[in-house]
Amino acid sequence: MKSGREKSGRAFTLIELLVVIAIIAILAAMLLPALSKAKTRAQGTRCLNNVKQLQLAWQLYADENGDVIPPSAGGSPTTNQSWCAGNFNVSPADKTNLDLLKNSLLGPLAGSTGIYKCPGDSSDNVRSMSENCAMNGDDATLKTSFVFFKKTASIPAPSQYFVFIDESSETIDNAHFLVGFNQNYSAASVQDKPGTYHGMLGNVSFADGHASSHKWHASSVTDMNPDGIWLMQHGSLPIDGTPWGSPTIP
Repeated sequence: MKSGREKSGRAFTLIELLVVIAIIAILAAMLLPALSKAKTRAQGTRCLNNVKQLQLAWQLYADENGDVIPPSAGGSPTTNQSWCAGNFNVSPADKTNLDLLKNSLLGPLAGSTGIYKCPGDSSDNVRSMSENCAMNGDDATLKTSFVFFKKTASIPAPSQYFVFIDESSETIDNAHFLVGFNQNYSAASVQDKPGTYHGMLGNVSFADGHASSHKWHASSVTDMNPDGIWLMQHGSLPIDGTPWGSPTIP
């Protein structure tokens, strides 16, 4: 006759239990990076869709307003001055104020305030998107040397000039993404920092309506790195018509 111990089956020993736990931990360690990458890709896809919708609202505004580009004002623009309003640095309350999006120039055309922010941005900011400062901007100093586009028809190659860009929460403040254009690349080229919420990828829309993911190369933008050069060459062009000199970044 079998004993009660034999009927119930052999219990796990401590060593066997530890082995099982170790195997589970190894499997989890192998799966987590893949799951993290999948999440990042999904957020990138949603972000790309957001910037496409924002670009569509931009075009609709121009269509309804004599081809005038929605202004990308500096300073602390009000709702009737720019595609979006406020300045996060001047007024911290602006960071969470959705009314500054709803009541600005693109608000009635955007349909949702959700498209103003990348899902990968974990900050409290209601917005991560900024508009190229050369798109109907108001920087008086830069205007003396570089073209600032007032109407869409004035953009010579719409597929080459960016409009909206995902900006880092470290630098985002007002409506525009400030590029300190410098034709001979001798000075700091970019004042604001692109967002890299998708593993060094950031989403950018262009004046012809398309949007794409762009790979950034540096964690911060400095004088001569490929990121600053790309942003200058795809942001505006010298006012005298002189083409950008080398280097050229595709």
